[in-house]
Formats: sequence, C-alpha cells, structure tokens
Amino acid sequence: MKIKIITFSTVLCLLFLGLTSSAQSTDTSFNLKGSTAEQRAQRQSDGMRTKLGLDSIQYQKVSAINLEYAREGEEIKNDGGGKFAKYRKFKRMMSEKDGKLKKVLTPDQYTSYEEMKKEMMDKAREAYKDRQ
Repeated sequence: MKIKIITFSTVLCLLFLGLTSSAQSTDTSFNLKGSTAEQRAQRQSDGMRTKLGLDSIQYQKVSAINLEYAREGEEIKNDGGGKFAKYRKFKRMMSEKDGKLKKVLTPDQYTSYEEMKKEMMDKAREAYKDRQ
C-alpha cells in the first residue's frame, strides 16, 4: 500500500507541476525541470486556453489561479516533511484550485478540464513506470 501512496503522490506532484499543459508535444510535456513557477503557470494557462477555448477574461482569471497554485506547489515541494505529508498538502491544494477554476469555467469547459487532467495523470503514471 505504501508504494501506491508514494506512486500516486509522485503522479499528483507531476500533474500539479504543469503537466496539464498539453499544448506542447508529448516528448516535451514532461521536460519541466528547472522551470520556474511562473513558466509552469504560463505554459499551463496557454494549454488550457487552447484546449478549453478560454476567452480573454477567463484566460486572465485562469492564469492568476495557475500562478497562485504553481507558487504554492513549489513551496510545498521545497518544504520539509515526508512524502505523505506533501501528498496531503498537494491534494488539498489541487482541490482548492479545482474549486476556483470551476467558478471561472463553463460546465462544459470544466468537464473538458477534468478529462484533460485524467489524460495527463495517465501519461504521468506511464512516465513514472518507465523511469522505474
């Protein structure tokens, strides 16, 4: 069970760190090492604009939300503590972020966002397995 928690924690961290941005090709979507929170948020926002068809007002709001949570996620990642504690913090943070996004996106856009997250979670799991 512990391995599943760590694996899911790792996948959740990867997802948060910007993998929901699929505007880039699959080959580069996992290559975010060394990127800043601002770069990850920008990449994620641009991908969401393309995939979800955000208008300019939605894009501005989504960009602000992505930046807020990219910075918070970076703090959690760099914070001390065990993997399970970080997992819980990431999970709480992602839930809060999704709640804010749900207020900005239309119901159809939010459904597409959830599907996009699931696809990226699956890709992150596969990438994690390939690294093992």
